[in-house]
Amino acid sequence: MKRIAVVISGNGSNLQALIDACAAGVVDAEIAVVASARKAAWGLERARLAGIPTLHVSALPFKGRPDAREAYDAELGERLAAFAPDLVVLAGFLRIVTAVFLRRFPGRVINLHPALPGELPGLHAIERAWQEAVASERTHTGIMVHEVVVEVDAGPVLGTTVIPIDASRTLEALEQAVHAAEHALLVDVVGRICGQRTHDPSTWRRASAYRHYRSMGSPHMAVTVQVDATDVYTAAKADGRSFFSAMLHHLATAANGVPELRQRIRETPDGDVVVEHTTVDPAFTVAVEGGLFNFASVRLTPDVHTFAADVARVSEAKRDTTELEPFEGVRDDVLF
Repeated sequence: MKRIAVVISGNGSNLQALIDACAAGVVDAEIAVVASARKAAWGLERARLAGIPTLHVSALPFKGRPDAREAYDAELGERLAAFAPDLVVLAGFLRIVTAVFLRRFPGRVINLHPALPGELPGLHAIERAWQEAVASERTHTGIMVHEVVVEVDAGPVLGTTVIPIDASRTLEALEQAVHAAEHALLVDVVGRICGQRTHDPSTWRRASAYRHYRSMGSPHMAVTVQVDATDVYTAAKADGRSFFSAMLHHLATAANGVPELRQRIRETPDGDVVVEHTTVDPAFTVAVEGGLFNFASVRLTPDVHTFAADVARVSEAKRDTTELEPFEGVRDDVLF
């Protein structure tokens, strides 16, 4: 069972969603510690009520130092490391972490941000989205969970949810919708991360095939499936979805039923590790100007309408970009 450290700043409603999910067995993990820079953060009381150890790591002792952020992150990282977390979740933590903190937990820090990838980075994202909607400059917003990198709200995306918005919606109503979506998405992403299985490469039954393909620079394998395209087309048109998104969802769902298609090799300082993802997301190409293609991916959700909306949004964003974006090597939990 994986161990999670959660870092918060305030009420801790997303923390409560994780506490409840772990208690119910929805997430196969235990919350090892909850930390906050604010002693009065209600989230610390939520943790204490659940019997979870808490840490108050104040930033005041570092105030005025030229390296205040780095020094604070070093202290926070050291105190969290004592609980040996497999994953660090920043859930409403209103500080920007530095490379000092990220080096302490390489590839193991994720963040929940109330905006879609590439939109509204930084603070007050919900209010800014609402203001743009009132000015008729925005029809939707959303949320994302991403791996944390030094650049603010710019790490590899682990999951998104699109939230419709219009000028008639109050800021309070939008905040409620965003927070409800945050709870569901955070539990989903953390559950997927904690549900990953690992295999010993030396006894893995696909080891010989792996050794063969590893000699290739960029190996690819094709899978042939039989699909009744007429049924997929009919179902898509009946509820207003595109045939492309319907077929993509159909194929990705089928592919996820094959464990071997969810297995990936990762190189670590201690040697190769075989990871089996709980879900791999579908990736696809989008035509852009100049006869070129961009790569895109969306989270595989059970709800076909949410999935179709995500495909449409991501495709439009990729078509509008002026530069080709790197894809290979950024994530290993996708299936093209």
